[in-house]
Amino acid sequence: MATLLRSARNARLLRFLAVPIQRSGRSGRVVTNVRRNCRLSLDAARPTAACSCRYLSTETDLASEDVSRRQPVQQTKSQQRQTYEKTLNELDETVKRMGRITKTKVTKTFEDLCNSGAVTSNLALLLIRCCGTLMAEVPAEERTEIVHKIWEKLPHLGIEFDSSHYNALLKIYIENEHQFAPTEFIANMESKGVTPNRVTHQRLIAAYCLQGDIQGAGKVLEFMKNKEMPITDSVFNSLITGHARAGDMENATKMLTIMKNVGLQPTIDTYTSLMGAHAETGDIDSVREVLHNLRQDGKDIPDKNLMILIQSLAKSGQKEFTEEIIGQLRVGPRYIPDAINLCLTLVTQGHDDTAFELLKTFQKMREQVEPVLAVGEEFNQGSFFVDHIVKLNRPTDNIKNYLQEMQSLNIHSFPYFVALQSALEDNNQEYAYEFMKIIKEQGRPLRPHYFWPLMVQHWQNGNAEGMKEIIRAVLDHDVEIDIDTFMMYIFPTIGGEAESLLEQLQEIGVPESNSLIGSLFRWEVAHNRLEKIPKLVKHFGTEKTDFSQFRVSLIQAFFRDTPVDPVVNVLKLIDNGTISVGTNSTGITMLQMVDEVRTASGRNVGPKFQELFEKVHRQGIKITASHFRQIRSMLDQRGLGHLKGPLRKLINLSELNDQMDANIDLLPIQSVDPDKLESHYEELKKKNMNTRGALRRLIMVHAFKGQYDKAMKFKDELLSSGHEATGAIYAMLIDMTARLNRVEEAMQLKQELESFSPDFPLDSAKYIKLAQALTLHGRLQDALDMLQDMKDRSVPLSELTDTNVFHMLNNVALAGQVEESRSLFQKCIDLEIIQPTPNVTSPLVTGYFQRGDLKGALDCVIECHDKYKLLPRFHDLLVKLVEAGNKEELQRAMDFGSQAVGEMNILYDLVFAFLSAGKYKQAKKIVETPGFRGRTQRLNWYSKKCLDEGQTERLETLVDITQDLFGCDRDQMYMFLLRLYAKNDNWQKCLDAYARMQEEQLVPRDRTLRYLADVLKTHGQEVPFKVPERTVNQETDNVEDTTIKYQRLIMNVGRAGNYTEARRLFDEALSKGCELSSECHTVLLRTALQADNLSDALSLKELCEQKSIAIDAGIEAGFIFTGIRTGNIHESEAVFNKVIEDGRVPNKMAVRKLVTYYEEQGEPETILNIMEKYQALASEVFPFYKHILGAYLTRNEPDAALDLIEEKLRSANESATAVGTRSFFHKMMEKNLPLDRVYSIVDKSISEGITRQGVDLLHALIDVGNTQKAKELYQKYPSLSENPGNIVRYAIQESKAGSEQDPQRLINLASIITDPEIKEKIYFYLMKLYENNSDWQSALELRQKCLDEGVLVSELTLKRLAMMLKRNNQALPFEEPPETMEYYRNMARQQRKDSSVLELKQEEKSDSSSDSSDSDSDKENTKEQSS
Repeated sequence: MATLLRSARNARLLRFLAVPIQRSGRSGRVVTNVRRNCRLSLDAARPTAACSCRYLSTETDLASEDVSRRQPVQQTKSQQRQTYEKTLNELDETVKRMGRITKTKVTKTFEDLCNSGAVTSNLALLLIRCCGTLMAEVPAEERTEIVHKIWEKLPHLGIEFDSSHYNALLKIYIENEHQFAPTEFIANMESKGVTPNRVTHQRLIAAYCLQGDIQGAGKVLEFMKNKEMPITDSVFNSLITGHARAGDMENATKMLTIMKNVGLQPTIDTYTSLMGAHAETGDIDSVREVLHNLRQDGKDIPDKNLMILIQSLAKSGQKEFTEEIIGQLRVGPRYIPDAINLCLTLVTQGHDDTAFELLKTFQKMREQVEPVLAVGEEFNQGSFFVDHIVKLNRPTDNIKNYLQEMQSLNIHSFPYFVALQSALEDNNQEYAYEFMKIIKEQGRPLRPHYFWPLMVQHWQNGNAEGMKEIIRAVLDHDVEIDIDTFMMYIFPTIGGEAESLLEQLQEIGVPESNSLIGSLFRWEVAHNRLEKIPKLVKHFGTEKTDFSQFRVSLIQAFFRDTPVDPVVNVLKLIDNGTISVGTNSTGITMLQMVDEVRTASGRNVGPKFQELFEKVHRQGIKITASHFRQIRSMLDQRGLGHLKGPLRKLINLSELNDQMDANIDLLPIQSVDPDKLESHYEELKKKNMNTRGALRRLIMVHAFKGQYDKAMKFKDELLSSGHEATGAIYAMLIDMTARLNRVEEAMQLKQELESFSPDFPLDSAKYIKLAQALTLHGRLQDALDMLQDMKDRSVPLSELTDTNVFHMLNNVALAGQVEESRSLFQKCIDLEIIQPTPNVTSPLVTGYFQRGDLKGALDCVIECHDKYKLLPRFHDLLVKLVEAGNKEELQRAMDFGSQAVGEMNILYDLVFAFLSAGKYKQAKKIVETPGFRGRTQRLNWYSKKCLDEGQTERLETLVDITQDLFGCDRDQMYMFLLRLYAKNDNWQKCLDAYARMQEEQLVPRDRTLRYLADVLKTHGQEVPFKVPERTVNQETDNVEDTTIKYQRLIMNVGRAGNYTEARRLFDEALSKGCELSSECHTVLLRTALQADNLSDALSLKELCEQKSIAIDAGIEAGFIFTGIRTGNIHESEAVFNKVIEDGRVPNKMAVRKLVTYYEEQGEPETILNIMEKYQALASEVFPFYKHILGAYLTRNEPDAALDLIEEKLRSANESATAVGTRSFFHKMMEKNLPLDRVYSIVDKSISEGITRQGVDLLHALIDVGNTQKAKELYQKYPSLSENPGNIVRYAIQESKAGSEQDPQRLINLASIITDPEIKEKIYFYLMKLYENNSDWQSALELRQKCLDEGVLVSELTLKRLAMMLKRNNQALPFEEPPETMEYYRNMARQQRKDSSVLELKQEEKSDSSSDSSDSDSDKENTKEQSS
């Protein structure tokens, strides 16, 4: 080919055009699969600087795991691959989003790739392509120099060039209009063994044509003809340009005719090339004629083609006509990035005015953009223009004129800031000061950090005098220097101690401000000169010394080699008030010190903290109980539990004594057995000794446990014995009565307290609990007065105040008292008890939900946004609106949301609402809306919500409908799905998800594959892929970094259920000296228990105890579960007894599992022993007797069980009716044991007014299907029907969602009932059970049965039946009630509340003291597994 170009004779051009023609796309491009091979599509030969490139893509998955940035050493292949993928992704995304790329980005990327050794053929190709018009801010000559440097370096990095690389270089030459010798280029290409292809020849033609060399272009065409290569319209476009630059416009125009003769129709790009040729020759009339003809023919001229014409006109100096063409731009899709690129190109070429005229067209977008802007957001454009003209050092007068006009035309609200930033980035001091002057003149504040870029150079060079000149400039501009400026730039540059720094700064006029003083303190502390602190305090005085300004520096100094004594001395100055601090600053400082341990892991900080606590104690420094609790918790979490002893000495004992109720957990009485304490009290009474202390403790303990009768009994004894009750005792009693909703007693105690000790301060929590109790009892005004009294008494607020107020408001709202909750909230706001937050405002909306008033709920949300810029429970509201089908209010919510959070966010809210409501088709339609883009944060939020709530179907649907969503992180979405499947122990679905990932051609991240492999291995399944190696980077010497990586790996693997691998990593980390966190230990321990590896779990537990790592209640319960499952019951007993010995209440599920085991073993005595231990600590009722009776049956002693029942019934104990006989009677029937004594017990108990055992027998008879006996029993004892709640409670239990009970039980129950009102309730729950079972046929038959029996069918039941039939596509044989389900539910609740006949809500919850049949055991087993 090179020989042909040198030797072929000249010939007329037309004879070479008789070659095969290949039609291309509408823009003159041959269509290729650009995603598969990362090849450029064939653009027209003319450089199109204005056109954005949208072709940078690759088949390689762009999502990768953590990738190191720059490595000074050669990377491994895995690291190189990760670096390659990350770099390719960054470049691709930058070009897609911006349509351009900066010089810095290209050169920095290339430098990083060279250092990492991660350059590949594709990356090399990508870098070359970035050196053309994509780099719009760089002159063409400089772009060519950059590409040459890259080209020369690539072979040394192991890159072998192919035709695609040479074609890319040719394209860059064309875009940059670089003059080169095509013959030499092609010869060099062939000498490297690379064969030119069709694209090469097309671009060679374009290169010749740009130089006006038609002869050279003809040689290439002849060669293409001989090789029968197709000619596309892009070749003709180049020839038009070539003829024009050769001065032959006649032949340039004839190209259109020739194209038609050979079967090609001229495209818009062809006409654009022709107009550009006319523009270069100055023939404006011809340009107008072409434009006119195109429009006459109805051909649309896209903006990008007009921009190419604008560039040609600007080059030829046709300013007026250029402005005319700019006026014809229509601002269509992709206009902004294309226009920005053209503006930058024009400025680079020196056509600033033309670029500015183009910038003015951006105003056409204002009407489209402003409606979707968030509140307070401005539509500012042109920053790129300002930045470019400043960095090109245009005259300041010109720049100021542009800025002034931009502001006057409302293109940019304040472009001077942009100009200042650009000048500072360019280190242009003259321009920076000029723009600062203008900013100040316009009344805008100047900030200290504006001067940082000017300080950097002096700071790097240690130029103290240069830094002082900058400081003078700062002062000249009346800017106060802040702490960051002093610490980061001024002090390090000038150097010296605080005294010397202060003297030098005052010499140049720096005032003695709070910032300077705080900086000097921080400077001394940062350099371990803590002994200088007292001297500085003395110099500046207490009032000017603010500890908050150097607290962090003091904490950092503690972890360096600073001795403890100077730190203690500073804390002493804080404690005695020499240094100005906030409240309890000593405790806060030590709290933050302990918190910092996690970032100082690996250091031996234990002894240093012990020394600190001991020396602080010797100095008499105290901390609050609240800070002690927080520090104690952190010490446990960080493996420093052995320091809790020295820390306890720092508690302020006077606070414990004054606030005993709030700090009972820190007092010795917390661990005292109330029975032993009462015995001690009785002994003191017998010996006629002082009983005041014992009585006070008894009152406090019983009040803390909520045992009202005993607490008040001992209070009366205290007063009757001549002693006075302290304010702390009254406060504790008030708290107890408020918690128990004993309003009258609480108010009486408060009055007694005010009479006894008017000045005693109740804390905020008690006031809030009193206000809640008063409101729930209909005494709103008293509640408001209570809050006012709290404010009037200046009661200090705590960190829990917001939480306490939330619970108050929420409990009131759940009772449906909307107006009351609003009044309480407004009162708290007015009194500044709380600040509005999403959490504390949510009960306002909850109240409307409880009433079914969705319109009111929306009004409330809008009001909260208008007042506080908050959107409480907005997602829940949208879900309810969708479920209710309330289109009017939903539209109103959407309109409001668009203004509040923006159109894209409200669309996401609507998608999530449709998903939550099960409206999957509607959700999909929104996702498929043009312009809807992936937002990782929003998608992750809802995916996490589905994961936490176990909503598999919703998450699967979300993954499906976002498959083609641009910007969606598919790997992350599938990761959430895998985690949910693993949570449900469904490894089959995990494999299905992996198959779907392959169908999507998605390359999973390594962490995703490892997680999936762990799940499969846990379930004993074969892994169908190569598992990426899980390694920790060994190249670093930083133990802390290695520790963090190991911890992350161990916890991730452990949570995936792979104990073997997690333990291997754990042992490996310990062998390398890593100090693993307490969380890491507990995760591994929990995983061992889940794997039933009890021996390892015990060794890990011992290790945790050695390191003082706290074992939480969940893990203790896990030991009990695992011990039972593995047959090691003695270990379960040991854990249970240890918890009891520590004075803690054991986990309820674990206790249930333990007593169930002994029931199955037939050991009632053991269960009785467990009961005594449990009830000594717990105030909550637990159905032990159910299991004791069952244990007697297991060892075939039914008489002993019946003796126990009779004994309990004979006692006057409150538990007489809570023995739990239903399941016992049921089991006796199953074993066909005689029931004579059972009937005798029932008969006797009913005669004494106790119906519980009769009801249990009735339920048991229905359970076993003995309807006749049940009917006889029900008719024999009328008292069983006097409380319908007993019957309805059974119906509720049988109808619960997820229940597997046969409907026959409810059918049998209804058959023995004659009262139509009770039967209506039973049929109501039977209908609900049919709905749970999706049995619409039986439900329809039930409605007919109600009609036949004359039983009322409520509107709620009819609505439920209608919805069931509609879901199953069945016709409705009745008129559907018009309102929503929620409406009828709320109406039914209100009717029950008003009538006060059946308190069904309480009945649903009242199975805690009953045996609640075997279904509860199934639920407990499920909970056990999750625990």
